[in-house]
Amino acid sequence: MCTVCNRWFCNGKGSTSGSHLITHLVRSQHKEVCLHRESPLGETQLECYQCASRNVFMLGFIPAKADSLVVILCRHPCAQIASQKDPNWQGEEWKPLIHERQLLSWIVNVPSEQAQLRARHITAAQASRLEDLWKEHPKATVEDLDRPGVDTEPESVLLRYEDAFHYRRIFAPLVREEAEFDRKTKESQTQSVGHVRWDQGLNKKHLAFFHLPKFMEGSMKLMIGDELRLKHTQTIEREWSCLGQVFKIPDSKSMFRNFHSCYRNVHICEIFIHLDYGFVFSPYLIYFFCAE
Repeated sequence: MCTVCNRWFCNGKGSTSGSHLITHLVRSQHKEVCLHRESPLGETQLECYQCASRNVFMLGFIPAKADSLVVILCRHPCAQIASQKDPNWQGEEWKPLIHERQLLSWIVNVPSEQAQLRARHITAAQASRLEDLWKEHPKATVEDLDRPGVDTEPESVLLRYEDAFHYRRIFAPLVREEAEFDRKTKESQTQSVGHVRWDQGLNKKHLAFFHLPKFMEGSMKLMIGDELRLKHTQTIEREWSCLGQVFKIPDSKSMFRNFHSCYRNVHICEIFIHLDYGFVFSPYLIYFFCAE
């Protein structure tokens, strides 16, 4: 079961390139899986034994030297330092839980050929359409794909148009759909950052430091120069927000070495530094400039 959307999927491929479970996880960018109670391992949440990471794409197993058992560890950093934590763990023999776009059979059973023949077949195109439909209607089923209006597409653009009204009739729906898509994309990236640490640069302007869980999981992308909005919803008078710009995304402990050289000649606004909790980010550690 995908624990993000609470939907059940089998480990069979059918007519898709990967198992239905992995296909869903890739399309929806979900990463957490809970096993069925009738699976070989019982009703268990797949997570790293050492750090409790639940990203199934990062999980693997290593055999123990002394005992006839395996240990589930994430690829980085737990698998790399496994032998340092426990001499019985053979870190160099780490193998992923997903093989050929399918969870290993000793974790989740693969349906037999007879069971797959009796099951309803779904193509890769139908699976893709269903994933898109779930974004609008979470309770939709495969039968809803055949409903009128589900696959309604706007008119295609032309090389020549009869007049301005013809041009507007074709482009107006496209602009509206693109704006709606951008709005939903930004809303889906909104997340709570919990704790924000404030600092002051040499130019007496304030900087904000915070972690973005979705960025660390790889489900969202950020680049230096991207604009972010930081909000605080627990203020007494009104909601506080500030539009800022990412100026550094550290990837090692040496990130503070170049800290002061990253913000020269950049305008930063004054922000409330007496608030540390209750912030929400709206489109590891993100360095953030307030630019309003």
